[in-house]
Amino acid sequence: WSIMGTLAWSWIDQKGALNASSALKKTFSADAAFSPTTSVMYKPTDNQTLYFTYGRSVEAGPVTPNSQYYTNTNIALPIAHSEEYEVGYKLRYQKMQFNVDGFRMTSPYAMYVAAANGTCAGGTTCQTYTYGGTQRNYGVEAQVSGEVLPNLSVLAGMTWLDAELVGSRTAAYNDKEIVGAAPLQASLLLDYRLPASMGSFASGWAFNAGVHYMGNRAANVTNTLHTGSYTTLELGTRYAFHVARFPWVARFGVSNVTNERYWASVYTGAPSGTSGAASTLYAGLPRVYHFTLSAEF
Repeated sequence: WSIMGTLAWSWIDQKGALNASSALKKTFSADAAFSPTTSVMYKPTDNQTLYFTYGRSVEAGPVTPNSQYYTNTNIALPIAHSEEYEVGYKLRYQKMQFNVDGFRMTSPYAMYVAAANGTCAGGTTCQTYTYGGTQRNYGVEAQVSGEVLPNLSVLAGMTWLDAELVGSRTAAYNDKEIVGAAPLQASLLLDYRLPASMGSFASGWAFNAGVHYMGNRAANVTNTLHTGSYTTLELGTRYAFHVARFPWVARFGVSNVTNERYWASVYTGAPSGTSGAASTLYAGLPRVYHFTLSAEF
């Protein structure tokens, strides 16, 4: 058995103003906010580890975007406290490493709510930007890495994630998926090196292939829009050689071999989330060819 941990205290001070010419309106601070992290580990054998980890963190609150319809424009929200619990298992078998873990994480979720008797520059339909719910994540991760065969290495991973908004002050958003959080992601990378028995020239060659899958993600807080899932393929090769006793490596690769069209990133129109602003999506790169040449001196 073993126990590891860290103890941290944070001091956060935020000031905000309605505009550049107005005085600071409000200050949020935390005197010595406590952020502990601790892990308990048990090793039944030398090549196995079971562990449990608890962590708590603090971060500065988001700032309300500038709009005439918000009662607290340009004002920072109070500091946010997040918590995470994780339990996992690690196994080292010959030249392979196996990891699996499950986790639960919660953090405050900032959103717009109807202002109660609020006043704003717009005069009507005033809203207040505040913590209106909790982002709750459940997840499972698995990873395998190592040499499965002579000269053949593998790195594979999978993440299942259930990320939802719970306890929302706006019923229409309650129990909805978090924007941009994929329920399933998976990757596989293979790297094969030609054996030395093929001669000094051939043994410098290596070939690699990678496949990445991204699941269907919500594109707005009401979950009426989604991005769709996608899969990308990468292929590459490298050659290691020496020139005047210095090692060189030439690499050539192709990303997104199938020229898949996909959305690489999805964000809400304001920090954390809001129905009052459109989401922002960034397109993924098309097929890309790349070549590099490096040396060590």
